[in-house]
Amino acid sequence: MLQGIEYKALGYEDAQRWIDNSRGRLVTKTANEPADQLLATDPLDWLRSTMGELD
Repeated sequence: MLQGIEYKALGYEDAQRWIDNSRGRLVTKTANEPADQLLATDPLDWLRSTMGELD
């Protein structure tokens, strides 16, 4: 799912189907919570944070 999110951020709109399919396969709360966090976050925020750009 993360890779699909990154592809979509790069402009590949067809990646949304991949994201939706991946998200739909998650059935436990343990899987759903991090997935929801991924979907609510810019896919490159982890890199920006690591480099001190989000302080």
